[in-house]
Amino acid sequence: MLTPQISSRRMSEDVPWAADNGRFSNPRKYTDEKFLAWLMKMQPFRDRCLFAVAPDTFGDAEATLRDSVPLLPRIRELGYRTAIVAQPWMTVEHTPWDLIDALFVGGPNEWQHSHQLESLVREAKRRGLWVHMGRVNGIKRMRYAMSIGCDSVDGTFLKFGPDANMPRLQKWLDSLNSHPMLWDDHERKGYRPAKEDV
Repeated sequence: MLTPQISSRRMSEDVPWAADNGRFSNPRKYTDEKFLAWLMKMQPFRDRCLFAVAPDTFGDAEATLRDSVPLLPRIRELGYRTAIVAQPWMTVEHTPWDLIDALFVGGPNEWQHSHQLESLVREAKRRGLWVHMGRVNGIKRMRYAMSIGCDSVDGTFLKFGPDANMPRLQKWLDSLNSHPMLWDDHERKGYRPAKEDV
């Protein structure tokens, strides 16, 4: 995940990436125009961009839709696949499916683990959209994201102690790849991750 605050000089030639708008971490400096200008600057790398996330308001679906919907067409005009952040209590009926190419699972932990959120993910997958979950910093959360159908995750785990944590992360990924889920994302058996695993 890259934001306007991260220099494009850190881009690798062959690694997929996603464009976050940076409003959550730096709301006072965020503007739609600055975000769009950064996306224009990043256009040489857009063929490897999984999605670009429209601005959201943590914990508030109504404010998220108000802010995101006008910006989604402008992001698409720049050649990016668009994403909206699923916040409480966004519904299948009120999600602007025609404007998005990806669903970003955000919001509080309780929402991320709710049946209503899972129904949004199922609808996104039915429509062939990419699904991403944020704030995933442990193996249980990774397993949960995988179980509901997420295609990718991000978190800050590597930011703090990357040398020590990279081997741990690799073990988690190896475990997920070598031990497939015992159920698919439509027939889960009531799995809930530990609350502390965030």
